[in-house]
Amino acid sequence: MEKEEKKQETITKTNDEKTKRVKKPLYKRIIDIIGIVFISLLGVVFVFFLIGNFTSKDNYGVKMIFNHSTLVVLTDSMEPTYKVGGAIFIEKVDAKDVKVGDDLTFYYDSWGVVVTHRVLEVTPPSEGETLYTFKLHGINTSSKQCGSEEAPMDCTDQYQIVTSDKVIGKVVGSSHFVGQVFTFMMEPYGLVLLLLIPGGYLIYVSIDTIVKALKDKEKVEVTDTNSSSRASTSRLDNLSKEEIEKLKTELLNEMLNSKKENKDE
Repeated sequence: MEKEEKKQETITKTNDEKTKRVKKPLYKRIIDIIGIVFISLLGVVFVFFLIGNFTSKDNYGVKMIFNHSTLVVLTDSMEPTYKVGGAIFIEKVDAKDVKVGDDLTFYYDSWGVVVTHRVLEVTPPSEGETLYTFKLHGINTSSKQCGSEEAPMDCTDQYQIVTSDKVIGKVVGSSHFVGQVFTFMMEPYGLVLLLLIPGGYLIYVSIDTIVKALKDKEKVEVTDTNSSSRASTSRLDNLSKEEIEKLKTELLNEMLNSKKENKDE
């Protein structure tokens, strides 16, 4: 009997292992992959955001991650190179490496804002000084920043003079698509979406786990019932004919005695 029970346990374990190896449906695997990727990206963005907050104090409010940053273009002064709503990627640069024609992002005291314009002239520091001086301008001569729509002005002769301590970085690339994504995420509905996707995924995983646990519990109960039934059957099979007849006689006597007691009552 012990051998039969061990055999039954082995069969049950084998069935459980097969159940564990069953692949999830394709749609569940896709949902899991999307959820994991999205939450991972969200975690990376959150970490970068925290790091950026510490560095922004030293960069006129611009968040820098490992000496790099991404900004969204708000004005048309550098169109058509950098369109409004697009993103520019800037990198910290040594002042001595800046050349005429480079596009620099800098803090302009006169306007109190961060600006990105093209370098017209580079003036090295004079004796006893350490700061370079840059002359910059926007490339869009008909920019709305020069005058207004009602009274437009020519921007050709408008330029800025800044020292190297005001330079935040040099533009090393741009992407209109990335800028649109950044803008969308900063809108209220974009922020709501950022919360709904990971929240919805976590709810889905929780429900799926609960349902799976309940199904596994039902399977275990059915397996235990079947095991008990098979164990009882195997015990009967191991009895001899004499023992079976004896067991029948005992059961019959118990039934008769039970009926007799009921009549006496």
